Amino acid sequence: MFSKEIILASILYLFIVGNAKAYVNYKIGDISSKKYITLNPIKHIEPIGLILMIFFSVGWGTVIETNSYKYNDRKKGILLVGAVPIILSFTLGYIANMTLLFAPSLNANVIYFLNMFMYISFANGFFNLIPINPLHCEKIFRLYGNPNIVMKMSSYEKILQMLLVIFITTNIFRQVINILMSIVIIS
Repeated sequence: MFSKEIILASILYLFIVGNAKAYVNYKIGDISSKKYITLNPIKHIEPIGLILMIFFSVGWGTVIETNSYKYNDRKKGILLVGAVPIILSFTLGYIANMTLLFAPSLNANVIYFLNMFMYISFANGFFNLIPINPLHCEKIFRLYGNPNIVMKMSSYEKILQMLLVIFITTNIFRQVINILMSIVIIS
């Protein structure tokens, strides 16, 4: 079940995180992502990723290509470009959470929108901690992880991606996210 609030929360999330990733990528030396630093939210929408986000709370926006060889400091750049979307997801979730706590007399539609935005933000933050390509943590894991484990996981990449899709589309994912959110949400 979806509503205009879920659609708007999904688009806003993709817009903010896409711009942030593009901005960080640009600032550390890869100027190719400058075209994604925009006030046009459509630039950050990838249809399948948006549909998944609307129905399952996790998804993706337009892929912002990065070239780590253009970074001023390659290791630091990969860490920043991988970590910023995750950190920002949790930050956005907490901002929505705090808004709900300190402004409880908002319109019911605004409260629903903020709840959905908070859920989407936290869900994507947790989701992107999974070190499977193309998720953000995978790039960090590939650079800093145990080389033997990285190689083993790379050899099973397609299988892991299929398991990830099954995980997202089952009730197990929502249950895991709900448990994690009960730990991090301030009420």
